[in-house]
Amino acid sequence: MSVQRFIRLRNPVLFFALAAAFPLGAYAAGAASVDFSVGNVMAVNVEGKQRPLSKGAEIVNGDTISTGDGGRAQVRFTDGAMVSLQPRTDFRVDDYQYSGKADGEEKGFFSLLKGGLRTITGLVGRVNRDRYKVTTGVATIGIRGTGYNAVLDEAVTELAVNTSEGVVEVCNDFGCVMLASGESGVVYKNAEPRRTQTNPLLPPAQPEDSLLPVYSSGDERYPDGSPAVPRPTPPTPPPTAPTVLGIGGTGSAVVYPNVSNAVYNPDGSLQSFVSSSGLQSQGTGVVAEFGGDSIINWQRWTNGDLIIDGNNLPQGPNQGVHLVWGTPTVTLPTSGTATYTSMGGTAPTVADGSLPGNFTSASLSVDFGTQVVSAAVDFEINETTFMRAYSMSGSGTIVAGNSLKVPNPTVTGCMSACTGTIDGKFYGALAERVGIVYKVNDVSRTITGATGLVKQ
Repeated sequence: MSVQRFIRLRNPVLFFALAAAFPLGAYAAGAASVDFSVGNVMAVNVEGKQRPLSKGAEIVNGDTISTGDGGRAQVRFTDGAMVSLQPRTDFRVDDYQYSGKADGEEKGFFSLLKGGLRTITGLVGRVNRDRYKVTTGVATIGIRGTGYNAVLDEAVTELAVNTSEGVVEVCNDFGCVMLASGESGVVYKNAEPRRTQTNPLLPPAQPEDSLLPVYSSGDERYPDGSPAVPRPTPPTPPPTAPTVLGIGGTGSAVVYPNVSNAVYNPDGSLQSFVSSSGLQSQGTGVVAEFGGDSIINWQRWTNGDLIIDGNNLPQGPNQGVHLVWGTPTVTLPTSGTATYTSMGGTAPTVADGSLPGNFTSASLSVDFGTQVVSAAVDFEINETTFMRAYSMSGSGTIVAGNSLKVPNPTVTGCMSACTGTIDGKFYGALAERVGIVYKVNDVSRTITGATGLVKQ
């Protein structure tokens, strides 16, 4: 069965992989018990012996829970975690320990072999995230939150993930992606995990269990009294008037706070807008490295005649104007701290277009009380015979209400002594995202790029 049987797609590309989150534990008696079972639901132990699962049945380490066509089950672990398994799903409890308290010995290691699930996490993994992991044939899933959906196709080549609350980390040998609340991602076998704008949905309840709650009475519930089932968040259309932070072919960083007449391409990327300095447009150019979510996006206009400040700006494929745009934070917190890690970014460009580049990573920490920020950005430039690795880091301040500036970061990896700047802006109602544009001056070379970051 393909992933399409489990989720509704807005385009033919499968979305992302979600992190099933189930830290669950086991008292001496067992790791979990079955809250309800509908249709063909079996358990296979480590010796290969099968037994049917009905309400109240015990699950122990090594058990693989298998649902057939039309089969559905809900399992409650001893730490309070709950997992709702969809039809044609195989889910294995590899190593689960929970003594009733977080004593450093608790752990929840699981495998999603195929199929789909919804989950609400328990106490395992809340304190020590390394004590929880869901393994699939495509990627591993770690939790930093409380609610997720996950779908793995039967061929074990595509994993789709959606986060309903908290943050999910999906990793394989090719990289990692962090998925915050409402975000989705997809992982293809032997490929880097990535975000997707499309939200995967598990199928609605089948007729035979439509009257049963997905989670039993007395479990976690929303303020309106409804069961705390992860509720997929539909994609939010891009704002009609985003706040744009950009850095142009000349290497100058600009904030466009008063944007009008924003026009979007069919894929949701920003095609043009009007600012106080004139028309900003991709013109005959194209959009490259478009990414992000409903809060923040990044992209590069490149390879054509761009229109910047109403003037024509010819750019080659290794040049461009870097943009971060989205819904800005209106009011920042006045106390507390936060850390952010990179979601993705544009390919850094040399102003003359002579060399291609690769974005590597970025991070940021902020003390909202003192309004001090620390930022770091890493990227590479292809010198034809080798990759030159640049690293920027430094401290700065929050400026102009919801922006930040690191005016003189330390830059390593340069051909000679070089200088740089890091400019940023907070996005989202709760400052959940940060957009950064950066510039490095290395001898006669000016390098620019943009990245989006998510709060941890």
